[in-house]
Amino acid sequence: MLALLPMDSTDKATTGTVEMMMGVETNALVRVAEDTLQLTRQLQELWLFGTLDTLGKSEVELKTEEDAKAVAEGIEKLVKSENIVQRSDGETR
Repeated sequence: MLALLPMDSTDKATTGTVEMMMGVETNALVRVAEDTLQLTRQLQELWLFGTLDTLGKSEVELKTEEDAKAVAEGIEKLVKSENIVQRSDGETR
């Protein structure tokens, strides 16, 4: 809105309006900076006190790896049992 005001006008009303708008915009900018700092502090607390573990593997990653290993072992057993039951040349063993 500052851009819409004529800058060559120097009467008290225009000056007061510009001053008020600058104050509002400055307050909004300060509020955004405070919110950003608060978010940064919260992330630091989560990281420092162990809730936000970014250095090690999370429980979900470990569980996924265990599940993947179990599935791989199951597939290997299935493939081995299929190889024992019927070979590629059709002979059963």
